[in-house]
Amino acid sequence: MAERTENPRRIPAPSVTFDQQVSQGVIPDMQATVPGDLTADVDKAVICIAKKAGKVRAVSIALASCGIDNDSDLTCEVDVFINGVTCLSTQPKIEYVSGEVDDTYKATMISGEFDGVTIGVVDPDANTFSRGDIITFDIDVALTAIPAGYMNGLGVLVEVDPIIPENA
Repeated sequence: MAERTENPRRIPAPSVTFDQQVSQGVIPDMQATVPGDLTADVDKAVICIAKKAGKVRAVSIALASCGIDNDSDLTCEVDVFINGVTCLSTQPKIEYVSGEVDDTYKATMISGEFDGVTIGVVDPDANTFSRGDIITFDIDVALTAIPAGYMNGLGVLVEVDPIIPENA
């Protein structure tokens, strides 16, 4: 017979189905990366196929380099879609600000952290998804001329919450 270990705090031990129980209430956040220079728009890039039903809570983007162009507009804006319908009322956007160095990192996760950043806002009327729904994103890169340095190293983060059935 196996020796029983002491449990002075009387913490319940997880059952053999503990990981299955946890996975029923957890959906990992969705992430995508686009390495290299952003030289043109990208349409319908797939982030994932939803494994479970859930709701988009937040969408953020980050750039490893915000590029450089002191003479013309240089921006990157991302829209996220659930089965082809946007889930955002405001798209996260990063703009080059004149005078920044080429390798300036920027992200839209925290309001006020960087200049030239628009925080994404989720549309509460269009943020739910079901098992099997396809989550995609578009990248809108605004270039009015060839910049001295392109924006590059885009990361897209879609934070999600599970929808727990009422009888769970």
